[in-house]
Order: sequence, then structure tokens, then C-alpha cells
Amino acid sequence: MWIERNFLELEKGEKVVLSLRRHWLIFTKTILFHLILLGVPVALYFVAMPLTWFNDLAIFFQSFILLFASAYFLTICALFFSAWTNYQLDTWFVTNYRIIDINQQGLFHRLISWQRLERIQDVTSETKGFWGTFFHFGYVYAQTAGEKARFIFAQVPYPEEVAKKINLMTKNKNRNI
Repeated sequence: MWIERNFLELEKGEKVVLSLRRHWLIFTKTILFHLILLGVPVALYFVAMPLTWFNDLAIFFQSFILLFASAYFLTICALFFSAWTNYQLDTWFVTNYRIIDINQQGLFHRLISWQRLERIQDVTSETKGFWGTFFHFGYVYAQTAGEKARFIFAQVPYPEEVAKKINLMTKNKNRNI
């Protein structure tokens, strides 16, 4: 069985219990940052435009300014696409057999780690700051006995409930929660 969106192969009898992604508010900050960056050249254009109406030499430099602004906009759009890809492809799955961490570390680098629930030793949750408390997002840490010592679910919604559910599944032998 395949989860087509994330190209994740599940074992026979394995079911996805939780599918997690970073909270939407985290990406909203990225959107606002990129919108501000896109607005800078537009604001500079409206400030500098009245100064260039009477200067013939300024008309010559407008083509260079247009080229620079185009390269700037293209760079900002590429950075936004990279941030969106990272946000969209960073996912965590909790199945009835294991925890799976899919970490997109750039446009062309993806790291997939997983650990069986039997090897989970401790699960804790952490909510930091005003925004995390108000919008209910934070971190879940799953301590394991494996090669990757700690699984970190970063900025996920309702971290207390996620930790509680993983703790229940590690204690429950039939894993049908």
C-alpha cells in the first residue's frame, strides 16, 4: 500500500494513525516576509520615479534597473518556492507499528527516518511562547533506543495530544487506537 503524496511504503497490516505537518502559522510568517521583500523594489520605484522624469540619462539606466528588479523578483520567488517545498514536504507519520520522519533539507535532499514503536522509550511535548500557546502548536520529542536517538516533531498542532497518543500506542500491545 502506498501513500501517494509522500511516496511512503507501508508494511502489511500497517495503518497511518497520525499524519502531521508544521502548523499553518509557521508558514504564514514566511509568506509575510516574502511579501515585504517583494514590496521593497515597488516602493523604491515610486520614490525614485519623480526624480527621473527630467533626466535623459536616467532613461538609459531604467533598463538596467528593470533588469535588476526582474532578477530580484525571480530570486525572491525561487526562495519562496524553496520555503514552500520545505514546509510542504516536512511530514511526520505515526502508524500502528512505527514513527516515520520525512525531512526535506533542501530542494534536492530528503531524509527519511523511522523507528518501531517498541523502541520508543519516552515521549514528551513542549509548547513555547505566546503564539505557540495561543495557537496550540509546539514540539514533540520521542526518545528512542535506535541510531537516531531522538525524533523531533517540530511546530506541530496540539503537541500534548500527539504525545499522549504515541504514549498510548507504545504501551498498548494491539496498537489499534
